[in-house]
Amino acid sequence: LSQYADGLARAGVRKVNVSLDTLDPARFVDITRRDQLGQVLDGIAAAKAAGLKVKINTVALKHQNMDEIPDIITWAHGEGHDISLIEVMPLGDTGEDRFYQYVPLGMIQQQLEQRWTLTQETERDQAGARPTVRIEWRQKRSIRMIPAPARPKTRPNQRPTAPKPKVKPRT
Repeated sequence: LSQYADGLARAGVRKVNVSLDTLDPARFVDITRRDQLGQVLDGIAAAKAAGLKVKINTVALKHQNMDEIPDIITWAHGEGHDISLIEVMPLGDTGEDRFYQYVPLGMIQQQLEQRWTLTQETERDQAGARPTVRIEWRQKRSIRMIPAPARPKTRPNQRPTAPKPKVKPRT
């Protein structure tokens, strides 16, 4: 993003979304399998400097960043960015069992309410109505909550099995 931010702004792009699930370098490597947190943060700074509006997308991961989410929000809002908190979504066969990373956004919201006064709102844009929470001390900044699609009743890697056909002996 660093090398493209100015060109994107000149081309008329007004807003970019950047995925950022942690501000901790070790966790970043664990989550992304890449040691590039500095590069991502530099790209965000370059986009802001180029005049692009930046929205941070953070996936809530039960065992990897749940405790850090308030700090990510504070950082994002301090930099002038809105943030979306996203429930972990089933991705099919990725080699990982994302079922155990799932944390309901309601639980995250309760965690945030311990720290801030939140106001529930609904934002409307081209994509339709979206549930949004505003933090009282940062009225110009929002936290958008994006739930996962309906959770399956079985673990994502379990497939229902069809009953075995009954074979009739030939007579």
